[in-house]
Amino acid sequence: MSTFQSLNRFYASGIHLVISASVVGASAILVFMYWYSGLLSYASGVSDIFLILVLVDVVLGPLITLIVFNTKKKELKRDLFIVGCIQLAALFYGLHTLFDARPVFVVFNNGRFDVVYANELPQEKLNRAVYNEFKSLPYLGPKIIAAQLPKDQDKAKDIILTAVAGGDDLQQLPEYYLPYVEVKKAVVEAAKPLALIKIFNKNQQAEVDALLNQFSSKSDKIGYIPLVGKTKNLVAVVNIETAEIMMMSKLKPLDDSYGASSVDLKAILKKN
Repeated sequence: MSTFQSLNRFYASGIHLVISASVVGASAILVFMYWYSGLLSYASGVSDIFLILVLVDVVLGPLITLIVFNTKKKELKRDLFIVGCIQLAALFYGLHTLFDARPVFVVFNNGRFDVVYANELPQEKLNRAVYNEFKSLPYLGPKIIAAQLPKDQDKAKDIILTAVAGGDDLQQLPEYYLPYVEVKKAVVEAAKPLALIKIFNKNQQAEVDALLNQFSSKSDKIGYIPLVGKTKNLVAVVNIETAEIMMMSKLKPLDDSYGASSVDLKAILKKN
């Protein structure tokens, strides 16, 4: 009797489960360590999509094997092959979808960071970039860059009106991209006092205290800038001397009831 014929359905399903979990685990490393690194997966809402992949490949596949496995069936190998093909097709389709929608740029503009995704930047748009480094998309994690409105007032007005109408905003127009290092001064000026975090996150005091304590020894050199994602916004903690992003946090960067101007923020701090 061959090894295959000696298997029972539970053992076969267990082997299938181990193989499926290994493949999905390797895929998770690619997705969450490179394409959607750090908290960008949270800001982009990718976890729910990946969960569907897990259900199909780690749960349904081995479950089907448990149901159909019977060494007396002549078509058993064919059935298992079909199950495997369906799993792989679902996995590759899911990964392709995630790859096409991966974050490619974190763009500083107008006092905030915006996450821009691959499917928002077709090659015809990229070809309009002034800098060669922005004419193609990064494959393993997003680049931190900047975008600046044109000096031509009519063009700038057109971009703003188009964005208000639901069209492309500045961060989705590569012709206005420039290296992050060129806007260091603007980043430093836009950084908000880290102490504001406690005002906008009153129901998450423990998380706020942990963040403030982490930078308590150099609080005068640290600020934050809102980071806008597809489904969630983040706090981007920045060094106000170098404009470097130190870390990101799930805490709310602003509250809808407050304005974002420097005057408003100073008034809020003074009041609280």
